[in-house]
Amino acid sequence: MFVYYVFNSRVNIIYCYECPDPITMFETGITQDILDIAKERFSKADKLLFHEDYIFIVNGNRYQMFSGPKNAVAKEKMLAEMNGLTRRWYKGIVDRGIDRGIDTPSIGSKTEIETEIKYETETDKKREDVRPEDIPEEVWLKRAFEKKRI
Repeated sequence: MFVYYVFNSRVNIIYCYECPDPITMFETGITQDILDIAKERFSKADKLLFHEDYIFIVNGNRYQMFSGPKNAVAKEKMLAEMNGLTRRWYKGIVDRGIDRGIDTPSIGSKTEIETEIKYETETDKKREDVRPEDIPEEVWLKRAFEKKRI
């Protein structure tokens, strides 16, 4: 079920799309009971969130990021197509983030920039003191992409 929700043809650049239960049951061949159990488990695990007929892929932006002015316009069009309640639900998730029990700064915050500078100076001085799990994910991804470009 998870693979279906993440890779079906309705997934879009805001990771929130409409997929009614009857369509899901028809395309996967499962019953309503099994679908309800799966949706409940995905919600409890913070993998997928459900609101009416909409599905939100929680970690979608970790694996595929869409940026730029044309993508911003496309995202706004997709949000405009949602009804008011669903749009507020989506913006509430995106604005507050998903509570994972840790305090993570938002992208572009001063804290993230200060952390990135701190780790760069520490790695220049003592590489063995900084463990990979201590480096914020955004910094690690940025460095990984920079290495591939060279």
